[in-house]
Amino acid sequence: MKIKFIFSLLGFLLAYLSAFTQTDEQLYKAIKGQNYGYKFTHDIEQLKPTESVCFEYTMIGKDEMAQKCYDTFYNYEQVSSNISYEANEARDFIIKYLQENNPKIIAINEAHHISQHRVVMQSLLPILYEQGYKCLAVEGLSHDDILLNKRKYPKFLLSGLYLRDPEYANMIRTALEIGFELIAYDQRGPTRDEKAANHINNYMQENKTEKIVIYAGYDHIKEKEINGKTSLVTYLNQYLKTDAFTISQTEKLPDSLMLDTSMSDIFYLSSSDNAQIFKGPTNDIDLAIYCDTEQNKYGNISPKRMPYKVKYNLKDIKFPLLISAKICNEGLLAIPMDVIEVLNNEELENAVLHLELGRQYNIEFLNRDYDLIYTEVIGL
Repeated sequence: MKIKFIFSLLGFLLAYLSAFTQTDEQLYKAIKGQNYGYKFTHDIEQLKPTESVCFEYTMIGKDEMAQKCYDTFYNYEQVSSNISYEANEARDFIIKYLQENNPKIIAINEAHHISQHRVVMQSLLPILYEQGYKCLAVEGLSHDDILLNKRKYPKFLLSGLYLRDPEYANMIRTALEIGFELIAYDQRGPTRDEKAANHINNYMQENKTEKIVIYAGYDHIKEKEINGKTSLVTYLNQYLKTDAFTISQTEKLPDSLMLDTSMSDIFYLSSSDNAQIFKGPTNDIDLAIYCDTEQNKYGNISPKRMPYKVKYNLKDIKFPLLISAKICNEGLLAIPMDVIEVLNNEELENAVLHLELGRQYNIEFLNRDYDLIYTEVIGL
C-alpha cells in the first residue's frame, strides 16, 4: 500500500516555504508566535485527525498515542503463515550480506509515525559506514538546507519537516558525525519516485559515487510494483543495472513467530531450519527487521544515550509541561535531543530525558501557554 504522509496545516506549510528567506532570529519568532513547534496532547486532540496529526504525538515521545492515532487510518494484522519462524540477530546478518555481496544500493525504510525506526537506523549507520558506504540519501531532508553537511547539525523547520521529531534529527546528527555526506532527494508530485530516482542517479554519476544508502518511507523501497506504481528503488535498479539490498522496518509479523529476542534487540526472521528468510507478506524486500517491543524505545540499541533524571528549581508548578534538552552550541533553531510531556507531579518526579554523554544541554520547561518558565544549562 502506498502511504502518503501529508502535512496539511496550511500555516505551517507557508512558514516552511518562506523559511529560506529569513534569518534564524526571524524564523524562531515565527515558530514561537504561530506555535509551529511541539504541541501538548490536549492541543493535538483538537486538530482534525490526519496522518500528520499522528506525527505530532511522535514528536513529544507519545509513541503509543501515535500508533493508536495511526491505527484509525490503517489496520494492523499479523500475516498468516504455515512456516514456523524464529528471531535472529539482524546486525550480524547485515554485515555478512554486505561483505559477501557488496551491493551498490542499500535502501532502508521507516514508518513515519514510529520514532523507534530512526533509533534503529542510528545504530546501523556505523556498520554501513565501516562497510564503505559514505553517502546517505534521506527522504526527510530539505533541498534548501545547503549548509547542512558543513554545519554538521540540522535546524528546526529549515532542514526538513520530518526532522521536527528529535530522533530524526538525532539520526541526521549521528550520520554527519560519523562522516556521511547527506543528500536530499525527495521530489513531491505524481511522478515522485521517478523524479527522486533521477535525482539520486544524477548525483551518483556526477560525483562518481559507487555505493549509497537510501533512507525512505514505506513502499519507496519495494522491489515490486505497488498498485501499478513503480518504486524509487525499482527505478534505480533499472538505471544502475543493479539489485539493491532492501531492508524494511514496516513489514507485518507472521503469526507463526516464536518470539525469543533475548539474544538480540534488532532481529530478522528465519524458518526454524534457517532455510528461508522472511521477506514480508508480499516478498518484495530482501530483509524484514524488527525491534524488540518489550524494550523501551532505546533499549540497548543506543549505548551513547543515557537516562538523565530531570532536575528543576520551580515552585507552584502548573501542568502540563513540555521539557526538552537542546545542545548548547546549535543556536536558536536547535532541534532537541529529546522532548517529553509531563502531565502531573508524579510524572515530573520520574521525568527522564535520554541524552548523549559528553555534551552540554539547555534544559527548557514550557508551560501550557508555551511560555518558557525555566531553563538550566547542564553538562553530561
